[in-house]
Amino acid sequence: MSKLIDLISKLGQQSAQPIGFGALTGRVEAAPTMALIGSTSVSELEAILGSGAPDGVDAILLSGDEVKSVLELSKSGSIDDLIWGLSAGSLSADDLDESVAAGCDFVLVEPDSPASVVGKPDLGTIVVTAGPVDRQTGVALRSLKVHGSLNTSDVGSNGLNFNSLVEIVTVGASVGGVMFLSVNKHTSTADLTAMRDAGVDGLVVPLGDIGLVEQIVESIRDIPARKRPEARGLSVTAPTGDS
Repeated sequence: MSKLIDLISKLGQQSAQPIGFGALTGRVEAAPTMALIGSTSVSELEAILGSGAPDGVDAILLSGDEVKSVLELSKSGSIDDLIWGLSAGSLSADDLDESVAAGCDFVLVEPDSPASVVGKPDLGTIVVTAGPVDRQTGVALRSLKVHGSLNTSDVGSNGLNFNSLVEIVTVGASVGGVMFLSVNKHTSTADLTAMRDAGVDGLVVPLGDIGLVEQIVESIRDIPARKRPEARGLSVTAPTGDS
């Protein structure tokens, strides 16, 4: 199983060791209930790793356009202890095979991604979408056993309102599985709590924006524990309508 998908399934469970970059600090805190993925370029990641990786980031997303550089970085051993994945839109099937062999744990699946992404049992597959897919597409995605979705729409740019929350859930439910949301601006603990309780499993943020990363990390840590077991993104079902 993909390490990222396994991590999602264990969100909120206390671990003897911190996950992600938290392990570098030796701190043991209450386990977060949302995951955080940092998106970055290879050069930016090398600079960040050289100065000390930020605490609280669980996985790294790298561009598939830089696959050769990613493979070289993997050979250096500097990302051996990280959960990392690729945006697979421009990958060839051979590039995908080499990346998985080098340690790629998950991919963002776009229309031009190689079809072979669905044939790798230890690879997490996250469908990129800015809106809900139609019912037939949702059924097809379930038959292909993709692991979830990344919502790239600019939802709640002025703070989260109820309609924005409904839109987030609609996108995730149309694909099923885990629910990720792209975040490029300050997001309050209250809004993150509402997202978590609605089924959002994790956020994708630009790793180079250190201030934003630190704010999101602290807000995730401030999310109160669930009062009772609730269905999360892993068990979201598709709408019954035609779209």
